[in-house]
Amino acid sequence: MCMKIVRTNINISFPKIENYRKKYIDNEDLLSEKFMPATILNLSEPIPDEMPRIIVQSKNGHSVLNLSLNSATFSTNYDNEYQDNWELCEKYIKERVNLVYKMIDKLTDNHNNYVGFVVNLIYDGLKDNGLDIIKKSFLNTKVSENINLYDVNCRLTYRIDNYFLNLQIENMRNIIDKYGNIVNGDLSNSINVVLEINDRAIANESEKYISSKEVLNEILDIAGSLVKNNLDEIILNGNVKY
Repeated sequence: MCMKIVRTNINISFPKIENYRKKYIDNEDLLSEKFMPATILNLSEPIPDEMPRIIVQSKNGHSVLNLSLNSATFSTNYDNEYQDNWELCEKYIKERVNLVYKMIDKLTDNHNNYVGFVVNLIYDGLKDNGLDIIKKSFLNTKVSENINLYDVNCRLTYRIDNYFLNLQIENMRNIIDKYGNIVNGDLSNSINVVLEINDRAIANESEKYISSKEVLNEILDIAGSLVKNNLDEIILNGNVKY
């Protein structure tokens, strides 16, 4: 069984920013070590606050930071040696998120509502069909003999201390052309996993709660423990533990 880290997303929510353009330009040097100059969109108001106003690419092109009036999204795609090495991915994330938070704290006056971390992984080279593994690990439902279970997409939500853990597991399916050939490589023995951890549990309970970079670091520690030590057990046997 081989694990591939495909992409990660960090989603940060904060109160609406006023004078976002001036604040960003005044502090844009904070990102210059790892990011290219920003593209500041010239948008006609009114538009939804969630619409990105500022887009910033990383210098190597693997990541993009989108800033709206009330949220930020930092997305990264992985390749080569990063895909099977969580430590490399985590180091890459922390080096850039440290700069991202310096900028966001300037924009929001150190007031963030909550943060979520999402990692998308693919497990391939499984001994059995991905659909059969998920059925065995997560489903007790009996299916009639004349009905075939075609696809499975399981979403599970757990609470770990102050955090919500959302786990989405689904089988992957081959794409067949009109001649019966597999066009995307054999994925029948593969499973797609989306792991998300956020601090909305405590944010929902306390109006005075303020999220931070330190909270994200705790979330990354939990994610790293699950990815390195526990996901195999979750996928193959349905045992979720941390």
